[in-house]
This record gives sequence, C-alpha cells and structure tokens, in this order.
Amino acid sequence: MKNFLHQISKNFLLNEVHKPTPKVYLQSLQELIEKIKPKSKADLNRIQLAKEHVRNLKNQFRKLQEQVDSLEEQLKVLEENRGKK
Repeated sequence: MKNFLHQISKNFLLNEVHKPTPKVYLQSLQELIEKIKPKSKADLNRIQLAKEHVRNLKNQFRKLQEQVDSLEEQLKVLEENRGKK
C-alpha cells in the first residue's frame, strides 16, 4: 500500500493521470472493512456481511476478467483469419 501511495503521489506531481482498476477499488474497500472495529454484535454481523460481499465481488470480477481475456483472444484469432483472406 505504501508503494501504491508513493506511485500516486509521484504521478500527481508529474501531472500524470492514474485511473485505478476495479480490482484496486475492491482491494481498498477490503482493507477499509478490515480496519473497522465493531462496537456491537449487529456491527460485527454487518462487517462480516460486507467482507463476504467484497469476496464475492472479487470472484465475480476475476471470472469477468477471464471472459474478457478469452474474448480478446478470440477476436485476435478472427482478425488474423480475416487478414489472411
């Protein structure tokens, strides 16, 4: 996380734009949830539910990324075949 913040600061100072990926947002959200200290049983249950949701989102994001990679590969093959004709 320290290196990530250092990189963002460097990019800001150099006027370079950094657009975080959904994976980065999920990681940040997970870290924030981990740092929350529950004050009651209800809070603990909400935090556990939030952790489960983040975990599910990460799994869904991974599956979507695999599909995108597969589709990009298929597109590449189709474009290569089209170029040969």
